[in-house]
Amino acid sequence: MDTGMVLTYSDPQGQVGSNYTWKGNKEVGQGEMTIEKIDAPNFVECKLHFIEPFEATPNNYFRIEQMGESCKVIWGMKGESPFPMNLMQFLMKGSIQKSFDEGLTNLKIMTEYPVAAEEIKPAGTYKVNSIEFTGGEYVGVRQIIKIKDISAFMAKNFPLVGKAVGDNKLEMSGPPTAIYYSWDDKDKMETDVAVVMPVKKAKDLGNGIKAIKMDNSKALLVNYNGAYDKMMQAHTDINSYMTQNSMEMNGPAIEQYITDPMTEKDTAKWETKIIYLVKGR
Repeated sequence: MDTGMVLTYSDPQGQVGSNYTWKGNKEVGQGEMTIEKIDAPNFVECKLHFIEPFEATPNNYFRIEQMGESCKVIWGMKGESPFPMNLMQFLMKGSIQKSFDEGLTNLKIMTEYPVAAEEIKPAGTYKVNSIEFTGGEYVGVRQIIKIKDISAFMAKNFPLVGKAVGDNKLEMSGPPTAIYYSWDDKDKMETDVAVVMPVKKAKDLGNGIKAIKMDNSKALLVNYNGAYDKMMQAHTDINSYMTQNSMEMNGPAIEQYITDPMTEKDTAKWETKIIYLVKGR
């Protein structure tokens, strides 16, 4: 992506005819998107106009389907392209699918953990938001380990948990997650941590992989981008906010790993949601 990309939004937003334009480097290109149809609250269709690096005008749509107490969001793109553009788009299918997957994951995070209108006054490096954490069900491995062994513990157990989820045909409901129940970096240098996968319906899977449930809670959120070994300052800032706003922990600290480091090698693009369950104020 291009961190210097220029985005321009029309006023007002959120109605037929509203649009935004973008212009960036060769990877991002230039284009615009305009809302053409709204069937609230279930359907939105937009006209995409890619200008650079190639010309194309597909339609982009979002459809929401009620699924009991939750919703299913379908994001699609449709249009016609003459040869050789149709061949180029076929070759781009993998990168488009990745963008859709990342976009839908981010939409899930934003809707389940909406940022409060009133943000806690920042005093550190990272912006801290007050949110309502939506509890859920997980399966994973929990263990007390030395802090220095966290990376090895995750490298060993995330693949095992992921394979067990697939083998047992459990439906994922979010990104890979670490749950920190305790953190002692003064005496024993240990942490009580679980590496888990969020699922629709959890159950014990054997081999030390157990079901874990978490309740709804008031929480603090930092959106962190960067290498995992550099995120301590984000945790420090959350603790500072808690002190300044008379808050205390009401459960574990949580790290949600939005970006797959196996497919994205640039650590600056790794996105992690850091969430502290709290009470007070």
